Amino acid sequence: MERERVELQLATSKFSSLVGTSIFNVFINVWVIDTFGSARVLSHVLSIAGVSSLLFSFLGATISKKLYFIKAIRYADGLSAIFCLIADVLLLTTNYRLPILLALVFTLNMNVAMTGPSLKRLIGIAVSKDRIIGFNAVISTGTETIKVVMPMLTTFLYTNHWLSLIGTITLNGISFFISFFIYPWHLV
Repeated sequence: MERERVELQLATSKFSSLVGTSIFNVFINVWVIDTFGSARVLSHVLSIAGVSSLLFSFLGATISKKLYFIKAIRYADGLSAIFCLIADVLLLTTNYRLPILLALVFTLNMNVAMTGPSLKRLIGIAVSKDRIIGFNAVISTGTETIKVVMPMLTTFLYTNHWLSLIGTITLNGISFFISFFIYPWHLV
C-alpha cells in the first residue's frame, strides 16, 4: 500500500511538471515566431535551451550520485515554480520580454537536465523490483502521450487566444508547485 502511494506520488509529480513544461516550450516557440517573425530569434531560444541542458546534465549526473539527490529534485521544482512567478512579475512590470524569456528558458531547462538522472535513480530505489518494469512502462507511455497531445492542445489554445504569455508561465509555475507538493515528502 505504501509503495503504491509512493509510485502514484512520483508519477503525478513527474507528469504535472512535464505537462507544464511541454505547454511552456511549445507556447514559447509559437509565440516567438508569431511575435518576432524571426527564425533567428527562435534559434536563440532553442540554443539557450540546448546549452542549458548540455551544461547542467553533467551536474545532474553528479547530483544523482549524492545522498541529497532526493532533496535536489524537490527543490529544483520549487525553485522553478518561483522563477516562473518572478518572470510573470517582471514581464508585467518591464519591457524586457525576450531577455526575461531567455533567462526563464535557460533556468527551466536547467531543472530538467539536473533532475532527470536523479529521478531515474529514485525510481530504482522507491519502486519495488517486481513493479519497476510496469512503472517505467506507465511513465514512458504517459511521457510520450504528453509529447504528442500538448503541442496540438497548446497550439489550438494559442491560435484561439485562450492562452497568453503570462498565463502560460503561470500555468507552468503551478505545475511545478504541484510537483513540489505532491512529491513524497517522507523520502527526503
